[in-house]
Amino acid sequence: MNYIKKTKTGFSLIELLIVISIVGFLASIVVASLADAREGARNSKRNETARQYVSALALYHSEYGTFPDPIDARDSWSCLGDGYPDNTCRVYEDGDEMTENSDSDLNTALAEFIDNPASLDSFNYDGDVYYGIVYRCTSSTACNGYDMSWILEGSGNDAQCFGGASSVDVGGVFKHCTFSAGSTE
Repeated sequence: MNYIKKTKTGFSLIELLIVISIVGFLASIVVASLADAREGARNSKRNETARQYVSALALYHSEYGTFPDPIDARDSWSCLGDGYPDNTCRVYEDGDEMTENSDSDLNTALAEFIDNPASLDSFNYDGDVYYGIVYRCTSSTACNGYDMSWILEGSGNDAQCFGGASSVDVGGVFKHCTFSAGSTE
């Protein structure tokens, strides 16, 4: 008697479930890596924009002997760049949110030293949206010194303020960067 041997075709339900779960696990790893890469890219852009402003401010100082004096008031913060919603930027400092107005005179003064002054993209933290770079004179008479502040997302290796800037880690969620130059006299 000849027996015909049937061969099994297709996959069992268990095999399909295992493959689907492995593919889902690998996809979640890829998505998480992409989110980190995007955050790192935004932080690099923020640091590069800050560097461009530091260079523009140094060139301005070299040309005019002082730094630009926004709104002609010491210790007042002003936004660097434009294109912010409602013409304001929002930065977090010393546990408090700062909302500052754009100063068109400041941005115009720097325009000859920086191409297309950029604004910074936003990110959310604890229900608030933060964006921008702020600037202020720190000297008591002529503007011979300044502070500049901005925020980086996260607190890992991708959230490092560029060389020369100090940073404060805020709750492991973002870093507040500050760059200072010149004198306070």
